[in-house]
This record gives sequence, C-alpha cells and structure tokens, in this order.
Amino acid sequence: MAYFNAELLPDANKEYVCFVDILGMKNTMNKSINQAANYIFKLHATILELWRVREPGKISVYPVIDGAYITSKNQAALRKFIALMYSELSQALLNTPFEHWYLVRASIAYGSVIHGRDIPYAASYEFMSNIGYKEHLLLGEAMVRAYTGEHEAAPMGVYLDESMGEKYELWKWYREDTISCEELSIFVKRLNEYYDDLFKDGDLKSLPDEKKKCIRDKIDTYFKL
Repeated sequence: MAYFNAELLPDANKEYVCFVDILGMKNTMNKSINQAANYIFKLHATILELWRVREPGKISVYPVIDGAYITSKNQAALRKFIALMYSELSQALLNTPFEHWYLVRASIAYGSVIHGRDIPYAASYEFMSNIGYKEHLLLGEAMVRAYTGEHEAAPMGVYLDESMGEKYELWKWYREDTISCEELSIFVKRLNEYYDDLFKDGDLKSLPDEKKKCIRDKIDTYFKL
C-alpha cells in the first residue's frame, strides 16, 4: 500500500499563481492529435524559452498537458513573465493563417502553496527511487483559485482573482510595454475577425447567441485601449 506522511509537509508559503490554458483543446485533440500536439508543444516551448531567460530563480513552472501553472513570490516578475508570454503568442499569430490559430486565457491568484520540491523524501521514500517526480507537483489554494478563475478570462486575456485585491480590469498584459500599440491594434482586429469566422462557419457556429455575445463583450472589455 502506498505510504505518505502528510505531517511532514513543509509550511505553505504565500505566492502568486497563474494558470494558463489553451482554449478548445478537447475538440482539437479529438479531430487531430498532430494539430493538438503542435499547439501544446508550441505553448510549452514559448513558456520554457521565456523561463530560461527571465530569472528562473524567481519563477516556477508546472506543465499540465495543454497548459501550465506558473508561480512566483514576486508579483512584478510574474506579471512581466505573463505579459511576455502573451506578446510572443500574439505576435506569432499575426503571421499565422486562422486555420492554425490557437488561443489561450489565464488567471492569476494569490495564496498558500506548497512546492513538491520542498516536501522531504521522508514523507514517502517511494519518491527517492523516482527523482524529479515530486518536483513536478504543486499544492495549495492559490492554484485552485487560478484554475477556477481561468474560465472568467477573455480569449487571450488574464483574469485576476479576488485574492489579488484588485478588479479584473486593472491589469492588462499589453500595458507592460511588451508589444507595440500598432501590433496590438492589428492583433485585436485579427482576433475579432477570427471569431467572426468561428461564429459564421467554424466550430462555434452552433453556439447560442448569448454565449457569442459574452465572448465578444469579454474581448471588447479586456482590449479596450
């Protein structure tokens, strides 16, 4: 029987946690595993490349299939990282036909977390024979809040959980000076055109009108310049 002694868990620390996720991945994977893999690995490659150059000591990354948890004790460092990630993704989409677009959305929360790397092997010696396994695990309320809040975000937007003590509209990644005004304006125009296609003849054609309007409203609100 598996053994784990939760009494040996280290104290939880307060951190900022972002959960980022690719939209519509279930449908994409059902249609084409190659296309799904292309989107998933492009997102993770973008995150990994940024993590290597943006002070990895301040940022922790936990990949989860079609997304990732990204954490930091430093709010400014996390926000800059997320802004750079969105800028990289947005600029790449500007040079990509709509049929190869993939969009993400994210949420940031603040609260207690425990990193698997900080859990002693004495809690379960099984992990001693699988070095690196528990280092990919994250626990805590902040990750739950970030996961839940992601559904509130606009496509290519970021939702701030109430644990951040700020309103949703107060932080927009494009205000971190990681993308030019011209590029952003072009991207927002293209994003709306992309949804025009999805609603007219694409995967979201059968979506109820009220849900289509909700998506439009979120995009308009988040990208109001």
